[in-house]
Amino acid sequence: MATTPLIDAPTRTTYAHGRARPSARDELDAHLRLQHRVDLLPSLVDGCHHASVTTVTGGRLTVRVSTDRTARRADELQDALGEGPCLQSVRTGHSVVAADLRTETRWTRWCAEAVSDLGLTGALSVLLVSNLRPLATLNLYSDTVGGLAELDLAHLHTLTAPLSSVLLRRLAR
Repeated sequence: MATTPLIDAPTRTTYAHGRARPSARDELDAHLRLQHRVDLLPSLVDGCHHASVTTVTGGRLTVRVSTDRTARRADELQDALGEGPCLQSVRTGHSVVAADLRTETRWTRWCAEAVSDLGLTGALSVLLVSNLRPLATLNLYSDTVGGLAELDLAHLHTLTAPLSSVLLRRLAR
């Protein structure tokens, strides 16, 4: 009995070392899963109005996904200025919270632009790790002062676990 392959089934090329190379469709699916999960965060996290995931390679930030232009621009500003919560999270290995960007003193240039140009008043960056390996940062931004200050970080870390697993699969390719 003959079998018919699935229509649009993903194809893989296997290299000599036996590892499969993901197809373009696999790459797109991983990106869409990551985007979908990040898009849900403003509805799941009180005080979060914008969100993004960034990776750092060679000291440069790369925005992998963002909910909107505001989150993307906030991350791009950090890369251009060399300061901000995302970069501090990567440098220290800890989550970074800034309840009021109008009075924040750790990143004065970034805060000034984030407040005046983007209307942001709060930020939180959480380092995403897998097997103790830093993968990226999840960045949450608020349009209200103190919007992220009362956030339960344990709850947020529970929400980020699926992001880390999707991102790890995507970056491992």
